[in-house]
Amino acid sequence: MAMPQKALLLVPVGNPPPVLLRDLEEPLALQLGLRVVVSKTALSTPTYAFNKDRSQYHCNAIMRRLVTLMEPGHAMVMGVTDVDLFVPDSPFVLGEADRESKSAVLSVSRLRQGVEGE
Repeated sequence: MAMPQKALLLVPVGNPPPVLLRDLEEPLALQLGLRVVVSKTALSTPTYAFNKDRSQYHCNAIMRRLVTLMEPGHAMVMGVTDVDLFVPDSPFVLGEADRESKSAVLSVSRLRQGVEGE
């Protein structure tokens, strides 16, 4: 009997365009060789990750929250968000991934406004 294929859990965080998650399903499945499952539960805007000095959201805090959503059958989890992300020592990031926790987060915020905030 064949084992069911592991899946990537794709989670909306905040208010990313719903069409974006659907548009990511097939390319991610092809690239990763996994089924892609869009979470029925969205995470609200990640206020717990907000840094008031930078007016941005810390990637690692979001990924720690995403890991808690993984269930048996999920190989990894990826959040898609519309908030501006950062890691220390960088003015911004478009996303980040952690191999150990098998989590990632991707933001469309800078893609919409451009790198200079225009």
